[in-house]
Amino acid sequence: MRLKKIILSLLSALFVGTTLGLPSAAQAQAPSEMPPLPIDTAVRIGKLPNGLTYFIRHNEEPKG
Repeated sequence: MRLKKIILSLLSALFVGTTLGLPSAAQAQAPSEMPPLPIDTAVRIGKLPNGLTYFIRHNEEPKG
């Protein structure tokens, strides 16, 4: 009886481990070919020495 529980537990763990490791159909599809988003000319883009990319844009609101 105890051996059956151990075997059943191992088979269950093996089943769950293998099914969760597989990519779903949505993940396996290639990304659609969409044109890149246009970049706002008012945005200043830069990169810091540590690799961080920043985007700065003037904001009028809230005033004060």
